[in-house]
Amino acid sequence: MSNDRTSIALSLAPARGTLRVIAAKPDTVIEIDGKAQAPGAWQGELPAGTVMVRAVGETGAGSIEIVAGQTTTIDLSKGSTSLPPLPPDADKPTGPKRGLYGQLNGSVLIPFRHPKVFADESLSSGGYVGLRAGYRVHTYAAFEGLVEYGNVEGPANGAGDKTYSLSAIRVGPALRLMSPGDLVHFVGTIGGGIAVHLMSYEDLTPDAEPPLCVGGRIACDSNGLDFYVMTEAGVEIDFGGVLIGGGLAFYMSGTKGMEDNPLDRENEKTTEVAKPYDNGLLMQLGPRVYVGYAFW
Repeated sequence: MSNDRTSIALSLAPARGTLRVIAAKPDTVIEIDGKAQAPGAWQGELPAGTVMVRAVGETGAGSIEIVAGQTTTIDLSKGSTSLPPLPPDADKPTGPKRGLYGQLNGSVLIPFRHPKVFADESLSSGGYVGLRAGYRVHTYAAFEGLVEYGNVEGPANGAGDKTYSLSAIRVGPALRLMSPGDLVHFVGTIGGGIAVHLMSYEDLTPDAEPPLCVGGRIACDSNGLDFYVMTEAGVEIDFGGVLIGGGLAFYMSGTKGMEDNPLDRENEKTTEVAKPYDNGLLMQLGPRVYVGYAFW
């Protein structure tokens, strides 16, 4: 019938367009309106209008107009884009600092005691040089290994009538703690390991009763393998990877492994200096400086 009426419900499809984004790096995350979509590249349909697009770590967030029925392409791999650049300092790492480093270091060390033969003498001094290499696992911590050689001449740095020379070779691991900071930061180190001690004597008054060593000049020596522990504290300056630092170093080593080796072990009188430090601890303290390079 001509008077019949029919109602038809129609829904109009919203106008949509296609957006295609290609990052310069395959692991760069593409964000659309603040939501992460995919790494490296993304393509999809979006309602016509304005959307916010960002390639995380490559660009800032910028508005892109989606045109109905058209494809909009942003290809960062070709170097041209309508997205804004990263804000200042945004390309700097914000996570923990990590990387390899190495140092050449040295120190002046003052021993707290002499071998018992020189117990009444004034203190002397010596020093060491060494190499260190390690890996910074976090902004605040690193693990390193060290190899060092040191020597003390005493008493009075070997200028007296009777003297000794004590050399030490130290090998071991250490934990390095650092405060945050790009240019200047505080540094502390604690470690330990094995120390090889090599000692020789000169002019120990061969006519003494009982004799201190057999034969007089360089008549006996004291060599041994012992443990050591060390701790340091100081300040470091980082000039874009070039490290310059200084501070105070403290070393403490055992002496139980040191045993005099006189020329004539059958002579009971030579046992007078069989243990130069009576198995006690040998402590040394002094300033330390170093230069190095870091890849963090």
